[in-house]
Amino acid sequence: MAPIRPRGFVPLCLCVLILSASWSAFAAQPRSIEVNKIAAVVNGEIITLHEVRRQAGPELARMGINPNDRRASQQVDDIVQRILDLMISDILLRQEATKLKITASDSEVENELRKLIQRNQTTPQEFEARLVSQGSSMAILKERLRNNILSQRIVGLMIARKVVVTKDEISKYFSEHQKDFTAEKSVDVSLIVFAPTADVDTAYAKIKDGSLKFEDAARQYSIGPEAANGGRLGNIAWKDLASSIRSEISHLSDGQVSGIFLLDLNKSLLRLNGSSPGKQMTLEEATPEIEGILREPRMEARFKEYTQQLRNKAVIDIRI
Repeated sequence: MAPIRPRGFVPLCLCVLILSASWSAFAAQPRSIEVNKIAAVVNGEIITLHEVRRQAGPELARMGINPNDRRASQQVDDIVQRILDLMISDILLRQEATKLKITASDSEVENELRKLIQRNQTTPQEFEARLVSQGSSMAILKERLRNNILSQRIVGLMIARKVVVTKDEISKYFSEHQKDFTAEKSVDVSLIVFAPTADVDTAYAKIKDGSLKFEDAARQYSIGPEAANGGRLGNIAWKDLASSIRSEISHLSDGQVSGIFLLDLNKSLLRLNGSSPGKQMTLEEATPEIEGILREPRMEARFKEYTQQLRNKAVIDIRI
């Protein structure tokens, strides 16, 4: 399922992360102290320590960390700090949307929600029951979906139009990767989408040295689709893959694992289980796909620059 990020402003991936039910023990700290404790102030907007701990709770639970275990205090502190950093970024982006008068209607939010429910192949009632039983709610999810729409529109308005891919670049890429562009090609892939606070480098190193199977890593770390089934997405038509996934797969042989890459700004891994070739595409047919492949990393780089610019201009007071 796709990641739900704190205050949900970073683009979602393929479906929704269902938060772990055991978060409540961490979130239920003494409210008289927690609610009034300020973790940070972002352009005058307050983030309480209680909010941060509520956001960190599901991630701690997913990673099997007991927040009351003193031996895990450093891990808990690291996750809390990373969650706070994400919350600050999300607030800055939301404030920017307000400044730019960018909005998202209720009907657009409901449409995104329907898509997520369909991807998870469940009923709305079952979907909501899972959210509630595992520490989230439909109201929280809708807020995050709304913020995600706003984020995508900021990207389109402030970033996408500034990223240009020339015809010469497309032609050059096609000549160098022509064998990768075939119509009716399909691939069998497995995917891991890491949570923002996951220790990606450690997990990747274990997968590469064989001490951790890809399937087990997906079950342990992935917030992407089919995590419980080892991340295996099955056979997918090449044309239906996201450009960032196609870009990674194009460098792999059957059975190989990709390097760490960004999928909707979340660190991810792919394994190519197998593939079936199709007929060779012409340059004209391949152009839209190549343009997407070349634009993706440039968009990510510009998005990072843009969010850093927002931070540089903001008044941020971190108190923990």
